[in-house]
Amino acid sequence: MTQQFSEPLPSPQTRPGQVASERRHLSATAPSPWNTRLVLMMPLAGYALFMTKSVAAPPNTTWALLLLLWTITATLAAWRLTRVDGWFLDRLDRHATGIAAGLIALAAVAFVAVSVWQARSLAMSVYAEDTAYYSQVLWNTLHGNLLSGSVQQERLYSPPVSSDLALHVAPISLGLLLPAYALFPHFLTLLIIRDVALAAAAWPLFLLARERVGAGAGVAAVVLYLGNAAVLAQGFESFTLLHLAPLPFFWAFRAFAQGNFRMFLLFTAITLGVREDVAIPVAGFGVWALGARPRLRWVAAGLGIPAVWWAVVTLAIQPVFRGPGKSVFDVLAGGAGGPFGLYGSMLAGPSWIVESLQAGGAHLLYGLLRSVGFVPVLGLEGLVAVPGVAATLFAARTLFGAGDPLSRFALLPACALVGAAVVITSRLARRYRGDTRVFAVAMLLLLPSVGLLDGAKDAVQERLLGYIDGHDAAALSEAVAQVPDGAPVAAPIIALPALSKRPRLFTLQYLDAYPAPRVEYFLLDRRPDRVWRNPARRDRYAALVDELTRSPDYERVWERGDYLVLRRRGEAAT
Repeated sequence: MTQQFSEPLPSPQTRPGQVASERRHLSATAPSPWNTRLVLMMPLAGYALFMTKSVAAPPNTTWALLLLLWTITATLAAWRLTRVDGWFLDRLDRHATGIAAGLIALAAVAFVAVSVWQARSLAMSVYAEDTAYYSQVLWNTLHGNLLSGSVQQERLYSPPVSSDLALHVAPISLGLLLPAYALFPHFLTLLIIRDVALAAAAWPLFLLARERVGAGAGVAAVVLYLGNAAVLAQGFESFTLLHLAPLPFFWAFRAFAQGNFRMFLLFTAITLGVREDVAIPVAGFGVWALGARPRLRWVAAGLGIPAVWWAVVTLAIQPVFRGPGKSVFDVLAGGAGGPFGLYGSMLAGPSWIVESLQAGGAHLLYGLLRSVGFVPVLGLEGLVAVPGVAATLFAARTLFGAGDPLSRFALLPACALVGAAVVITSRLARRYRGDTRVFAVAMLLLLPSVGLLDGAKDAVQERLLGYIDGHDAAALSEAVAQVPDGAPVAAPIIALPALSKRPRLFTLQYLDAYPAPRVEYFLLDRRPDRVWRNPARRDRYAALVDELTRSPDYERVWERGDYLVLRRRGEAAT
């Protein structure tokens, strides 16, 4: 069974570096001319894939020239790898474990530093409401209101719900987060845990590549994952439970590739416990097993377990806590009310595929595949990403941002593609007549390098720099301090995480979506352009600010620059 999905693994007594050396000597000492040309063509092929996006829009000329220079450099590096006697790769193999661990640690520290800087500079994601929501849910749970978070539960559902179980079922995630939050009750706790978990997910991927191709390829796999645009972008985003899924997902992936059924079941269960909708990308293992070499127990475990868990949660658990109401997600999915509305709209006809591609799905597919050099299309192993990609394409029709290859929805499909790229590379490397390590490093690193650089540029521009709105951090922090602990407050999204430790919290931008909210304090930003980019929404927000500041029901208790705090008259400050 071990050989079902992978080549034979080294015995426990054999060191990974020895495996790579043995494989190198089993091949021809010098690669054939055609194999050499293949390696040299990989950076050029990566640049050609980058240029294909000019079909949709012309690329930036300066950036295209810079990437061309990088391509020339990478091609020279590939040529050098095919000419040397292997001393470089031998040294890389000997130190690969330390290098991989160092890269993971460096990525974790960088992610944490960015999160702390964003929090201090108020340059957080436009989805910072999610960070505030989970901080509020954990704070309320510790204070006796189990899984209660008004900031989203009262806005997304009609009638409102009072438990996170109506939104998501996440026993593993919340079970691990709760004690950490109890020790350090701050929204940054969630972001730091997220950052460490995102970076640590590269470790099982390193082990998988090391076992199959060699330690040097393991380092290349770490770079392929950590440099992926979807992964980088999540390090600049707000907190969501999906960010915790790549770590157990890659452990399950490694167990699946090894043919280790018991460990696969264990890590599949852990992955499914992160959040119920993780069941969709996890079902990719079943599709992979079905397409590769069907075995009943692997297909049943890969498809059956996620399907059963998804059905139990969406058809039994969530309806109990959601009640008779229809959530906003039912509307966004285009389905009718009721437990089968979403599935009905999905199975009614294939027209949604065309609609999805027109709504940004083609951009999503290109963005996901460019970061792995389109390698997953070269083998059946790429089937592992099909359910996750299909679900994201379906959501892209109506759910804002779902078609963005930098969004949270793209994270697990991107992880599945990275894993598939590693397994496909290991399979193709066996056909390479020469040092298989050269082929693996070229395939995992040099081929997608242009796509990785282009994606990293997009992630930094659109996420890290795009979230800088020119807030006065000192003034806004002082404004937050004016709101008494526990008082119901409505505030702009950017200020919500700092105000999350209270039973009642409302998003000012969506105040009209709450059913009759009773707000004691308002924190207002009088610059609508920082609150809304949509012109119509911006005008509505400006009208709301004008109405509140003129209302006799509220009095100003603090004002500085563009910010002010209003308090309902008759409410004593505590």
